[in-house]
Amino acid sequence: MDESGNSFERKKRGAPLGNRRGLGNRGGGRKTVYSPRLAVVARKCCERGMTDIEVADILGIGLATLYRWKLDHPAFSRVFRLGKAAADARVERSLYSRAVGYDYIAEKPSMTRHGQKTMQYRAHIHPILRPQFGTLKTVGPTGGATLSDTSRSHRRTTV
Repeated sequence: MDESGNSFERKKRGAPLGNRRGLGNRGGGRKTVYSPRLAVVARKCCERGMTDIEVADILGIGLATLYRWKLDHPAFSRVFRLGKAAADARVERSLYSRAVGYDYIAEKPSMTRHGQKTMQYRAHIHPILRPQFGTLKTVGPTGGATLSDTSRSHRRTTV
């Protein structure tokens, strides 16, 4: 209301109707950079375990634009879900193998009287025991002990 008691509505100000690039018109504004080709790039980034900020940097867009594209384009959103699911599954498998322990073939160069040779041996990584989970919780950006400080779990046996 103004001083005389008359009510008035605020009108949305915009460009004249003839200006297609004006922000106030339907269909106006800047053209989108989105293309289905960018969804393929985003999926490859997600499969490599990149965060949303890193994907936005690679695509050359802002984080808000990335989130808007996820809302506006269902195919783009699906790419993120599928790509991140593959990366999450890989992390889950590696955490499981670390939790139960595993063996692997390692190589070590050694000198013999005939010259340098590469020796192969089977190394065993012991599973993470219950007391060590507490140590894993303290490892992180805030500091604390590292996993290598508490877990000396390599046992060598020659193949």
